[in-house]
Amino acid sequence: MATPHRHTLAITLATAVALASAPLSAAPARPRPRVAVLPTAVTGELEQHWQNKLADRLLAGLVRGEFEVADVAGPEAAACGDLSCRRNLAASANAQYLVAAGITAGDRQYRVAVELVDGSTGGVIALAARDCDVCTVEEVGELLADATGELRAKLDLLVAGPPVVAIETTPSGALVELDGTAIGTAPIEREVTAGAHDARVSKPGFVPQQLTLRALPGHRELLALQLQPLPRSTAAVDRRRELRPWGWTALALGVAAVAAGAALLAVDGRPDRRSCRGDGVDAQGDCRYLYASVPGGATLTVLGSGALVSGIVMLAVDARRHAQRRRAQRRAAVARGD
Repeated sequence: MATPHRHTLAITLATAVALASAPLSAAPARPRPRVAVLPTAVTGELEQHWQNKLADRLLAGLVRGEFEVADVAGPEAAACGDLSCRRNLAASANAQYLVAAGITAGDRQYRVAVELVDGSTGGVIALAARDCDVCTVEEVGELLADATGELRAKLDLLVAGPPVVAIETTPSGALVELDGTAIGTAPIEREVTAGAHDARVSKPGFVPQQLTLRALPGHRELLALQLQPLPRSTAAVDRRRELRPWGWTALALGVAAVAAGAALLAVDGRPDRRSCRGDGVDAQGDCRYLYASVPGGATLTVLGSGALVSGIVMLAVDARRHAQRRRAQRRAAVARGD
């Protein structure tokens, strides 16, 4: 049969100790959330003084968290198991979270379960459970302390909130990628999951930067990066505006050279009309001076063809770079939600 238990005195003393140990000058950055602890439900045979000790062990583990612990006593609280009842309990206790602990006792077989309940929905958001097949009640207390510590750590993370990463660059407008995904352009700020993340910052004409950052719950990490310009020769290749004019220039020169070469090849072997008079005409009346323009025409044609190919290649490379930038900008816009 389930037996409710709670020591209000234990809560008061434990909370007083926690508050007394805090530095007087330290003011909390945000209001401490309130956690209401439901009476411990015991199923099976367990002496009352052991129930009292286990309940005190649960409280002692909770008051060390970054939240305020409140007591919800009474048999109706112990029997509260549905969502609506738990929401009402949280509202009446002015608590954001509820903690419900249960102990199942058998013949030296015990199960300890501690639930963390969202007060706004009444649903369980975390569960820590431990089993012991052959153990003493003292060992059950250790299991309860271990489960409570696990749940307290999860609740501390919820209280702290998600990590935030802010990235600024000089100059601004650099593309920011996080774990291989474009998230936008600097300056930018994003919530991330706790742990290590790989960041890459790039901007045309500047040296890309790659770094690893470690995000901590409740912390805002600001990265202010000074971008370094690429060497002049590299920057000239990288910047699209300097490649396109060269491509069009090479294309225009190539067309002119091919046209001139074709014209020279076309007049090869034809008489030079300006010299076809007087001594410039032989006895048969044919002009003595003919155009010999094959070498010049062939040279211009080869050079013009090379210039045409170079211009086409430069324009194609420029178009490909432009398409890559547009795709990166679209990915960044999608990541920003634009």
